[in-house]
Amino acid sequence: MASLQNTIKKTVTRFHVLLYRSSGGKIWKTMQGFPVLILTTTGRKSGKTRSTPVVYIRDDNNYMIAASNGGFKNHSSWYYNITANNNIRVDINGKTHWVTAEILEGEERDKAYEIFKSQGDNFVKYEKQTEGIRTIPVIRLAIQ
Repeated sequence: MASLQNTIKKTVTRFHVLLYRSSGGKIWKTMQGFPVLILTTTGRKSGKTRSTPVVYIRDDNNYMIAASNGGFKNHSSWYYNITANNNIRVDINGKTHWVTAEILEGEERDKAYEIFKSQGDNFVKYEKQTEGIRTIPVIRLAIQ
């Protein structure tokens, strides 16, 4: 069953990335009320590029993303790729940017995650699901 779910998730992700990029960011540009960017990282083990849609919030001239992984017990795969290489590419509204990822910690992380929770009940749910298992990372993406 997990294999089927994984296959479906990968297929939907590829389709989302294809539609988003081919439409210049006009199709499938939001998820659960949040704007979406396409995050492209380099696999820490494979060395292959991986693209995935991720919701974001603005942080002045930067962007913030949360590695919620839908409230699952493990961090998102892309999070581990960022820890290995923090220079990544994002596609936002038809434009490509190179960004430097900074994993927020302590009070700064907590304040940032509160913003996510205030804008979407799903982030409250994710936090409850991962309580005692992991802290959901928040990452600032600074345009280079």
